[in-house]
Amino acid sequence: MPKNTGMGGNKRKKGKKQNQQEDRELQYKGESEEYAQVIKILGDGRFECNCADGVKRIAHVRGKMRKRIWIANGDIILVSLRDFEPEKCDVVEKYKEKEVAKLKKAGEIPDSMVLPSAEAEEKEVNDDYGDIVFEDQDDKNKKKNDDNDIPNDDEEEDEKEDKKENEEDKKDEDEDEEEQEKEEEKEKEREKQKMSKKEKKEKDKKIKKKRDDKKKEKDDDKEFNIDDI
Repeated sequence: MPKNTGMGGNKRKKGKKQNQQEDRELQYKGESEEYAQVIKILGDGRFECNCADGVKRIAHVRGKMRKRIWIANGDIILVSLRDFEPEKCDVVEKYKEKEVAKLKKAGEIPDSMVLPSAEAEEKEVNDDYGDIVFEDQDDKNKKKNDDNDIPNDDEEEDEKEDKKENEEDKKDEDEDEEEQEKEEEKEKEREKQKMSKKEKKEKDKKIKKKRDDKKKEKDDDKEFNIDDI
């Protein structure tokens, strides 16, 4: 028995329903209908919405639609107006993103009605490219010449570092010279003290010699006198 390659059963039904939703015809507003955007979810199938005619209304989802569509905050919908209750309306259809783009292109809805996903995407694009400025070749060449004339932050930082290093080196050299001068002064002072000690020693030596010579001379005279007697 050949294998069945088709899609049958529940899968076939789901696929058929999905294709029907994708290929559905775009529904434009009719008499006593208006485009609107959901701004607040009130619960129990009720939504606060801003209609394209500038009126704020309470939209109700009818019972047969509650299980068929899911409406979120910011969605664009088609509502049916009530003659007896002008502040209320009924949800007729919920538009997809592609359908909203077609309605905008056709001029059916104002540009102020933007889906949250499209608004976030547009904001992201603006954030990424909002600061880009396109320049012509002359402006680029002029800016390049200006950049060559004016040192950048890195060059200024390098110059500051070099200047700081030179100042530190000079300070170290001055300290070394001062220390060397101090050592030389100390050495001179030591030499002077050493010379003073030597001179004093020589002087003492001369005095002692003189004293000894004088004593010897006195002793000699004394001996001479004894011999004469």
